[in-house]
Amino acid sequence: MVNMKHVFVGLGVCVGLAAGAQPPLAFVTQEDAFEETCDGAFWHVQGIAISDDAVYCGLLKNIVKFDLATGKCLKGVPAPSHTGDVCWHNGRLYTSVLANFEAARKNQSDGRGVIQVYDSDLNLIRAREFPMGFDGIAALDGVLYLGRGVAGDGISRTCRIVRVKEETLEFIDEVEIEPGFDFRSAVQDIATDGRHLFFSFYPVKGPVGVAVYTKDLRFVKTLPETFSNGFDRLPNCFQRPGAPTLFGVLRSFTRKDAQGLAVPGYSAYLQTFAWDGEALRDVTPPSALALRDRPSRWLNLFNGRDLSGWTPKIRGYKAGENPGNTFRVVDGCLCNRYDDPMYADGFKQRFGHLFYNRPFSNYVLRATYRMPLPQVKGGEGWAVYNNGIMLHGQTPESMDLDQPFPVSIEYQLLSRAKKGQARSTANLCTPGTNVEKDGKLYTPHVLNSTSRTCEPDAWTTVEAEVRGGERIIHRVDGRTVLEYEKPQYDPRDGSAKKLIQAAGGDLILRGGTISIQSESAPTDFKSILVRPLVRDSER
Repeated sequence: MVNMKHVFVGLGVCVGLAAGAQPPLAFVTQEDAFEETCDGAFWHVQGIAISDDAVYCGLLKNIVKFDLATGKCLKGVPAPSHTGDVCWHNGRLYTSVLANFEAARKNQSDGRGVIQVYDSDLNLIRAREFPMGFDGIAALDGVLYLGRGVAGDGISRTCRIVRVKEETLEFIDEVEIEPGFDFRSAVQDIATDGRHLFFSFYPVKGPVGVAVYTKDLRFVKTLPETFSNGFDRLPNCFQRPGAPTLFGVLRSFTRKDAQGLAVPGYSAYLQTFAWDGEALRDVTPPSALALRDRPSRWLNLFNGRDLSGWTPKIRGYKAGENPGNTFRVVDGCLCNRYDDPMYADGFKQRFGHLFYNRPFSNYVLRATYRMPLPQVKGGEGWAVYNNGIMLHGQTPESMDLDQPFPVSIEYQLLSRAKKGQARSTANLCTPGTNVEKDGKLYTPHVLNSTSRTCEPDAWTTVEAEVRGGERIIHRVDGRTVLEYEKPQYDPRDGSAKKLIQAAGGDLILRGGTISIQSESAPTDFKSILVRPLVRDSER
């Protein structure tokens, strides 16, 4: 086994940049792509799955996770050969395996198969063997659809689709389909838009290589495309209501040196296709549609070294002052700490916030945090393992000297405070604000999410999708745990009244600052990323 380098240009960095193509707008060039080495021997891509923050690749003998924002290789694990397509659903990665591949290829048979289930960090959760091999895989309405794999390059016109219960991996049935064209082997990759199934094949001749079926496996149509390297529906933050469904299609190519000779490894890039119910259209830049509607690349708000670009505001102190070195960088993390003599006599409600020096309106924010140390002496009882990220906030300069919290929408961060406690994170708190929930004004200060309980010393990734003054979505581990609409000032709040007056009486919050809290629980932020989005009204 030999480690090989892969170059993967992440979706958040570059969608559809082919080898040698000139990058449109702010897209990176191929030379700027990240080169990362993961463990194990890498082979050609068999299939991909796209979660809210990662691209998973089935690489024949490996499964590799790449960061969706940067394209960085995060982890690679060995996998049974022949590992084929992969799919992401309900926080789990499902992989299809055509086992004893070489023997099956020699006999031109379909061997035996395995379905393996992983968590988001590629830890194997369970596996189940079957008497038939698999290649393509997709999940729809609680059912796994698998293409029955055939080793070898024989030409076929029919193939079989196996259906398995997603939750238990129990066999349901097996159905023969005839896509209407000749192909080699069997179904290579499967994707779904939530209603239809898209089966991709290696066509024998001509461009037609995709067949569309309903979930009960009724034929719909064929498409003049070939997606045999892998394709998948893009995450929800890339989709918009009433518009065509967007898919990411992986394209890979052999890397070459200056003399044009192949070198180990290869590069990969993603194209974007839109499905309108009738056809798949390539909307990859430089098409006008993709340039207008594509989400922007991720911005890293924290440089990993210092507080550049951030302004502290601690209660009782002027904006820009950082008494007690409360906000600092420790081991490459953005932190709040209370080991300075200033806090020797207790916290004393010296609530603090660290503001990023640029406002945002429509964006996705992704942060990874943990709470590694106990609460400082004198902190409030409700603030044990409690912190937050403030969205749509006022500026630090506009806060009163003794104001404890900025008027804002707080994305509350919590960890388990005592053994056996169930405690959600990604809750909503509303300092000086209100929201609407299910079409009704919601005025209580806290709205709990449906998230899992997080351990204090474990890294947790949270995400907020912020759509100006229209709606905000909270996610944990890629799962939606809370949604609400119309963030707005609370006219009953004294600090908010000044801002309402400055806004000419308009209550709706359409944008503002992002800040992280200091309210007595030491917290580490490993990363804080923002991806600006197009406003819904511009779509």
